[in-house]
Amino acid sequence: MAEERAEKMTSPEGTDHGPLRIRPLASSVSDLGPEILSLPERLDLLRDNAEVQRVTPRITSLAYKKDTVIGKLLKQLDIDIKMIVERCPPQWYEDDTLWNIVQECCIQAVPHGHLDSTYYFISNYPRSRDEYSEAKYERFEKRMESFKKIWARFWAISLNRCRGGPTLFVPPRAFSRSETEMPLRDPPRYLFRVYDSKSKGINSPKIIASVRHSAMEPPIPKINILFGNTKQPPTDEEKQSASKKLHSHLIGPNLNDETEKAEILQHDNLVSWSSSLLYVIQYANSRFCKLGEDVVICAVDTTQFPKGQFVRDMDLLEYFSHGDLTDEEKAFSKLRRSGVRDNNGEYLSQGMLHVEGRSCTLSLRALKEAGLWDLYPEFNINVATLGAPVRSECETYVDLLRGFWGDQCATTKKHIELARNIAAKCFGAFSETDMALLLLAFHKRELATEGTTSYLRDEPMEVSRYWDLTCRLKKLRAAGSLDDLFVLKLDDGTSRAE
Repeated sequence: MAEERAEKMTSPEGTDHGPLRIRPLASSVSDLGPEILSLPERLDLLRDNAEVQRVTPRITSLAYKKDTVIGKLLKQLDIDIKMIVERCPPQWYEDDTLWNIVQECCIQAVPHGHLDSTYYFISNYPRSRDEYSEAKYERFEKRMESFKKIWARFWAISLNRCRGGPTLFVPPRAFSRSETEMPLRDPPRYLFRVYDSKSKGINSPKIIASVRHSAMEPPIPKINILFGNTKQPPTDEEKQSASKKLHSHLIGPNLNDETEKAEILQHDNLVSWSSSLLYVIQYANSRFCKLGEDVVICAVDTTQFPKGQFVRDMDLLEYFSHGDLTDEEKAFSKLRRSGVRDNNGEYLSQGMLHVEGRSCTLSLRALKEAGLWDLYPEFNINVATLGAPVRSECETYVDLLRGFWGDQCATTKKHIELARNIAAKCFGAFSETDMALLLLAFHKRELATEGTTSYLRDEPMEVSRYWDLTCRLKKLRAAGSLDDLFVLKLDDGTSRAE
């Protein structure tokens, strides 16, 4: 029964749920047919496409576009927006699916994207700093930066106003010079979530959604906990209510009244993720031993989501740290923001998240069968006694593992083969090399290359190690060869492998 339930919650063999839903934007002209169209011919096709002409104004009028900057950018990038609309499948042109197109625009409205606001400045960009005075150059740079923020915000708010789509974390504007906008850091490449049949909300290979979203009948009004969807600043009462919801999600409602507690939990619009696969595996271990049924891990590639889809818990706690907090909330917020203990790389999403095509799901059993226990016997729950930490603990056991695996170890070809096998069988949607490195990074390893160590601020040590390994691997000639990254030894660890 456990295996049957797991199969319903996972995709076959832990692979992805199909190709990305939109063709790569770089393959624009080559996909049109046997003849390569000239740019004028391409533009004529766009103008003659009635559906493109109908849909484009709808997606560009969702947010306030009376802003002078937005008007200029919409005019400058009109053709680029229409090219994105044209490449999207016709089923996305309806009200309930329009969010897919807006999401693609949101993803492209970043530096080096197809809707990069920098394109507006290309004709005026100085060829060298000598062309402008220092003061004029600084003003030019500030103006470019301002346009970039306004443009990204426009598309994020547009997406938040789309029916049926995701809800991004959009911070409120700074309403005075003394205020600063809440920064949104980019999450690590991969985030993970554990669920089983007892988990709250909606958890499936297609959709991950909050308890609030699962409890309501459509159409479901969206809630952005940061209030950035409007031009008005949040009131103190609104911020206090949002703060309570955040702390309730992270700590749990501290109430004796079960009815009131259930009411609060029912309105929880947040969903937790972790950047630490190590932590997620052990959390899955402890849930399996407690419930007796297989547990599912959902992995998402954050580069396939718009900025603001995932926010670090520390950043939200910092934003709400100046409100009226209870002693318990103050202590929790201070400890979590310090990153000293229990730093398991928690990130949050809100509302509903469409993960199909950008994720893979796998079971704890699949990890075991692919060789996880051979690579890391410390996860083997079958040889442990009933009260052993690997079966009953999560945070405590993860801390023990991090301490133990913080000592440098030898790496063998067998380790690399096991990591690659797990990556291929369980994370087929993602880069095999990426996922193998993520697994090998659980343990500090002797490296064959010297150089500066790269760090990820505020991330768990194994996530930071993974980042360092990816940076080092990029510098090697054979970018896919893990053998050149580590000092390899024979399986007994006594001598160097040839």
